[in-house]
Amino acid sequence: MMRYEKKGDVVIDHQTGLIWQANCTGPMDWENAVIYSRNLGDGWRLPEVSELITIINHSRYFPASDFPGIGSERHWSSSFEANDFSHAWYVDFDDGYVSYSARTYSNYVRCCQSSNQNKI
Repeated sequence: MMRYEKKGDVVIDHQTGLIWQANCTGPMDWENAVIYSRNLGDGWRLPEVSELITIINHSRYFPASDFPGIGSERHWSSSFEANDFSHAWYVDFDDGYVSYSARTYSNYVRCCQSSNQNKI
């Protein structure tokens, strides 16, 4: 079985059980990313950094992922930097680099949901 299965506007990750938006949106600051994810409803959310890391493929670059149609953009996570809540973690799919930046910075957004949230 293939790891990723694209079905319309979503991609099912059979390894993690997460359902991802097929397309990213943005760029936008972190606060607007959270608002965007909440407005999607139906269990959609901004992924935790640990979830976003699962779609990195460190043997690839430009993009550093096998995720269908992914580009080399930086994607926000919902995770804060532990010592400074004005910063949040992101994944740069150009090279798979994981870091944090000020929440006022603009990155792209790809929301996810647990597979039991939506019957596909």
